[in-house]
Amino acid sequence: MFSGFPGPGLIGQIAASEMAQQLKLTEVAYLKSSLLPPMAVFIRGVLRFPIRIYANDTQNIFVTVSDVPVPSRALYHVGGKLVEWASEKGIDELVCLEGIPTDDKSEPIKICGVAEPEVLEQLKMNDVQCHNAGYVAGVSGAVLNECLERKIKGLCLLVPAAPKVPDPQSAAVLLEKVNAIYGLTINVSALLAQIGLFKSQMKDVAESVRKVAESDSEDRRMYA
Repeated sequence: MFSGFPGPGLIGQIAASEMAQQLKLTEVAYLKSSLLPPMAVFIRGVLRFPIRIYANDTQNIFVTVSDVPVPSRALYHVGGKLVEWASEKGIDELVCLEGIPTDDKSEPIKICGVAEPEVLEQLKMNDVQCHNAGYVAGVSGAVLNECLERKIKGLCLLVPAAPKVPDPQSAAVLLEKVNAIYGLTINVSALLAQIGLFKSQMKDVAESVRKVAESDSEDRRMYA
């Protein structure tokens, strides 16, 4: 299962949405909670649940897409319910897709990761940098903590991203690494070709994420 929630550069949301679309996944579940902002989400005019879970026909690939920022009071609830559902479905690995907020991205953009011991070697073999110490906050932090208590391998792939605006370029780099690790064939050329349009369409979501982050001062979503 791949998990994408709004955060720096909207990396998780952009990457997870692109995966669900290109892999032609079907919505199989949704998550709702009174702790989440009362927002109605629509895509091309059609109403959708704000946090959706998609799957392929054989149900060996799942993708969680969230179109709403999750406030700090709901982090444990959302993370716990997501991992609980994944455990019930027999999912054995949960991959969080995230951005590291930075105003100075160096080239080439490097992916870093954190994982449980049995997954670290797999990441290193795919040229993913692993930091010695640090922390992951937000929904991904809650999800990784829940994975430690269950028989689900938890890991997080992180890419440097613009902190206040959508960053489809970094999301494309992250998706290329997902392709390499998991043998997928997600085409990022279309995403890169529509960078200007994508930033325009996502600017309202980015503004919502910024406001939630400012109101939840204890949840800075900073990473090592």
